[in-house]
Amino acid sequence: MKFYIIIVYLVECLKKMNSQIQLKNTVMKKIKHILPFFFIFFTFFGFSQRTISGTVTDKETNEPLVGASVFLRVTKIGTVTDIDGFYKLEVPNGTDSLIIEFVGYLKNIQEIEHDVINVQLEMDPKTIICYEIVPFQTTYKRRQLIAKEYFYAKNFNKGNIHDPLQLLRGKVSGVEITRAGNDPNESFAARIRGLNTINGDNKPNMMIDGMPYTSLNLLDPMDIYGVEVIKSGAAYGIRGSNGVINFETHKGNYNSGFSFNTALTTEGVSRMMTVLSPEEFINGGGQNLGSSTDWRSLVLQKALTQVYNLAYSNHFKNTDVRISGNYRHAEGVLKNSGFQQFNGRLYLQSRFFNNKLRLTAQSAVTTRNADIAFNEAFTYAHSFNPTAPIYDSQQLHNGGYFESFTFDTYNPLSIIEQNWHKNKTLAYTGSLKAEWQINEDFKFVANAMLENQDLKDGIFYSKTSFYKGAIQNGLAFKNKNAVANNYLNAGLSYDKQINQWNIKANAGYEFQNLKYTQTALYTRDFDKNATNFDELALGKKVAYDADSLKPVEKTTWNNHILAGFYTHTTLDFKQIYFLSLGFRYDGSSRLGIDKKWTPQPNIGMGIDIARLIDWEYFNTFKLRGSYSTTSAAPYQAGIATEQYRYSPNKQLNLEQMSNLDLGAEIKREWNGGLDFVFWGERLYGSVDVYQNKVSDIISQTRFPIYDTNIWANTATLQNKGIELTLRGTPISKYDKLPFSWETGLTFNKNKSKILDFSKGFYGLSPEFQGLNNYSEFYVGHAELGCLAPIMQVKEGEQLGNFRGYIFSAISENGVSKYVMDTEGQPVSTIIGNSLPKWTGAWSNSVRVGQFEMGFILRGGFGFDIVNEYRGFHENGAYFGSNKIKTEYSLSNAKDLIRFSDYTLEKGNFVKLDNLNLSYTFDKIGKIKGVRLYILSDNLFVFTKYSGSDAEIRYTDNFGFMGQSPFGNQSNFNRNLTPGIDRRATYPFAKSVTFGVNMRF
Repeated sequence: MKFYIIIVYLVECLKKMNSQIQLKNTVMKKIKHILPFFFIFFTFFGFSQRTISGTVTDKETNEPLVGASVFLRVTKIGTVTDIDGFYKLEVPNGTDSLIIEFVGYLKNIQEIEHDVINVQLEMDPKTIICYEIVPFQTTYKRRQLIAKEYFYAKNFNKGNIHDPLQLLRGKVSGVEITRAGNDPNESFAARIRGLNTINGDNKPNMMIDGMPYTSLNLLDPMDIYGVEVIKSGAAYGIRGSNGVINFETHKGNYNSGFSFNTALTTEGVSRMMTVLSPEEFINGGGQNLGSSTDWRSLVLQKALTQVYNLAYSNHFKNTDVRISGNYRHAEGVLKNSGFQQFNGRLYLQSRFFNNKLRLTAQSAVTTRNADIAFNEAFTYAHSFNPTAPIYDSQQLHNGGYFESFTFDTYNPLSIIEQNWHKNKTLAYTGSLKAEWQINEDFKFVANAMLENQDLKDGIFYSKTSFYKGAIQNGLAFKNKNAVANNYLNAGLSYDKQINQWNIKANAGYEFQNLKYTQTALYTRDFDKNATNFDELALGKKVAYDADSLKPVEKTTWNNHILAGFYTHTTLDFKQIYFLSLGFRYDGSSRLGIDKKWTPQPNIGMGIDIARLIDWEYFNTFKLRGSYSTTSAAPYQAGIATEQYRYSPNKQLNLEQMSNLDLGAEIKREWNGGLDFVFWGERLYGSVDVYQNKVSDIISQTRFPIYDTNIWANTATLQNKGIELTLRGTPISKYDKLPFSWETGLTFNKNKSKILDFSKGFYGLSPEFQGLNNYSEFYVGHAELGCLAPIMQVKEGEQLGNFRGYIFSAISENGVSKYVMDTEGQPVSTIIGNSLPKWTGAWSNSVRVGQFEMGFILRGGFGFDIVNEYRGFHENGAYFGSNKIKTEYSLSNAKDLIRFSDYTLEKGNFVKLDNLNLSYTFDKIGKIKGVRLYILSDNLFVFTKYSGSDAEIRYTDNFGFMGQSPFGNQSNFNRNLTPGIDRRATYPFAKSVTFGVNMRF
């Protein structure tokens, strides 16, 4: 009843304010009283006014102008264009004309004779500035109430880029995009605002043109027009817990005509660790086999990458069309690694009934054939005897390659040349979007999408390969994966401008059906070596089984159905006071029967002080705050139901208990922010402070009564952080200088920790489960024959803590010494942390005439890395393998050095990620424009880390890492064991790219 009284009161207040809208002082007083209570009742407002709409574009390029001002000549009531250059405006009776303005363009006045008025603006020859950046971003910042950013393709990272995520590396504060090494077949990993789940994937929700795709294989970087990064994914509910990255593709109304882009990249290994020379190896007691072999040079190569893109777009009277084709042939610096990929994309939009109905169709297809690297070859190229020969005619059973038969050493060239690992992908998608402008206020929008991917992955270890193959008489792994993604979203939106009030609302329903099918075959004992996918099934026995059972393909499913209802409303007065309210109700098929649906409310508020007091120094100075709730479903199907498995004696045993109350993981986030625009809208930026808690973490535990596993909501984790962004154009052509300067600075600090290991659904305490506050996994040799855990995960402490001994000295007889306790045992304590205290980046672009130079510096500070190469190959004990030589090496060490602060290194780094120089020809004959460029990636790295790549590692790439506190789950360990530089990391490389962009 109290809630109803409040609503009635709000409506009456709003009505009174509307009747007094011309009395500014009275209105402002009312607003200050009722601002905290604004609500969604937009339907109480109704005015019979005429509505006009249209698009504002550049006359020469036909590109949409985002943030252009459109207002009535007499009343000055107006609006700004959106991301498509589209505007809509209420026009009172008697208004005769519109004024359209945009920075750097001539003013345009249009008589109001039709309901649809499209306008093309001409550049003002007296004022030429970099208008692509500031005007849109300042408008974008002015209206937002949550932490998000938008980037045009012009501001992307450039270079040897195959992964769309790489375009944003270092561009967005709070968004870390990392990849250790330069494997062309390895995707970049993205993480927004710390760790958001333990067992699942922490990658953001990847969307293409507003629709959720399972991967970015269908999107070539050349086809991306812009990217929106949303750090708080409240509007996306169960998909938004990890944040959202939405890639917008090029449309047919941009750059009409043909465009052709090509690039050639050469790439070479950089920053390799130093190994002992043959002479040093022999002097240290190594066996002299009479040769001198540089094993690393044998497995590495100068890589060459070719990229070609051809696109055609046109804008007809009522139809826009764009078609593109992309071909990439990329080689890796490790031999027999790389891929060939073709991607085609079609965009078609038609408008009917005076632009009231829009139909947009898109389709894309991707084929990819990849040779996957054997990273182990690079691993063993460091440790194999440098005096060993490459081949040995006496070892024909090993294919004629020399093998040393010593501990953990294999001929690296044999691994590459005798074995193969191939991957084939065929992916395609189609989507249809319908937008129906029902009347001046209401619009119906529906999206339907179908995505299909077929992936084949095959590995074969030769019958003569000493590495894995010979002992099995040939060993094969074959996987077929099929993905079907069906998506539907339908909703009704309301957009009303009443004098100086702006009201926007939407409500709708979305449905997604994901079907994952995997067919696997592991087999051994071949009559001959397999050369293709079909021959992988010719093995006679099951892999690794002692019996002679015939191999059988096993098919598994991991389906997921998601459904949700949503509503969201935003309200602002004169773009001074802002309020947003939203609610989602999402369901997942992977949750327990009694917890299928999850409510998720969110709210945001803001006030622009600069507009309120007409601040001279700031165009915008907006304080904002928000609270959001998102959720996450389990990372795999079937964990809420009973699971059975046959034992070797053919008995059916219960392997997993059901949990009817298994609920979603819930993330609650508080965010306070400041958006500011100043210096005549040349510079803009934001500061965000946030705290989130993810409760009901889904993890596996033991159910003692039946001595079996059960999945339950068991833990809570927390992230706290601060983010700073500053961008703009400090120097432009307005300053009458011969050059312009665009710059961007980002800073991020985040701390993640586990708040508690709760008792879980069945009341099992951590002590009963055998938890010892460790996430146990293995790395290096702590001592001969005994692998030891090195990371500690403890309630209330920061994630990423390394636990080990404190190294003190080497004794006279070469034995390592450590700090001891009172009982004479080495002290085990926290010796470092793998997560950076802060990260940042600084990007710049300077234009002088037709020349442009740009670079980006990116760094991470205050974190440690375990160098596994040193852990294995710098120890004093002799295994018969070569050694790593670093500034930390101890020449007199005779025994194995246990894991300690000696093995841990500071990972602080600054990288010159990209340095580029280009020259643009405006017009050459019939060619509208030509841009020539040269750039270099990973040109310089400033770090004291002795390994090849000091990149931040948020997850561990080691396959099996032992028992975790919540059960033997490798995904759990991947997320809780960051900061390890494994020996199997792909080599780090720098590259030089030559490219041409043409429009004609």
